[in-house]
Amino acid sequence: MPDADFQGILAELALLTKQAESQLAAHRLEVTAAIARLAQRGAANSGEDFRARLLEWERREAELGERISAWILELQALRAQTEIEQHRRQLQIGDLEKQLALRSAENAKLKTVMEALMAEHAGCSRNYVSGTPDAEILHWKRRCESSAAECARLRHEIESSVALRLARAMPRLLGPLRSLFGAKP
Repeated sequence: MPDADFQGILAELALLTKQAESQLAAHRLEVTAAIARLAQRGAANSGEDFRARLLEWERREAELGERISAWILELQALRAQTEIEQHRRQLQIGDLEKQLALRSAENAKLKTVMEALMAEHAGCSRNYVSGTPDAEILHWKRRCESSAAECARLRHEIESSVALRLARAMPRLLGPLRSLFGAKP
């Protein structure tokens, strides 16, 4: 029995092998035809894809060109601002150097005057009674302070005087009157 069953299985296996081989052959033909169709479509579409990609690349290139142009303009503006700022600073440095030279010359003059005064002071002989110079300095200091206070008081009176305010306001007051009468201010 096992031989009969074995023979039946072998026959069935051979039949299935033939069916599989015929199906595989048919499937191979279908796959080959499909690949050929895809290759034909691909060849036709590759030109269109290439054109589409080319258009996309050109669009991107144009965008990048516009961005680069904008950046170049911005950089040129920044460079111009920087050059103007640098020129302004150079002018300020020149002005400060002139002021420094003037002050140095003034300091040199004051130094010579101060040295002359110190030499003169060292040459004079003082025979003061003890306590007299301090009292005299204190007296003159008080007089200077009282003069400064009086000067400040007089300045305040002048600034707050009605006559001065009126004199300062006259051009503003007379301007409209002059325009009414036709005279030019």
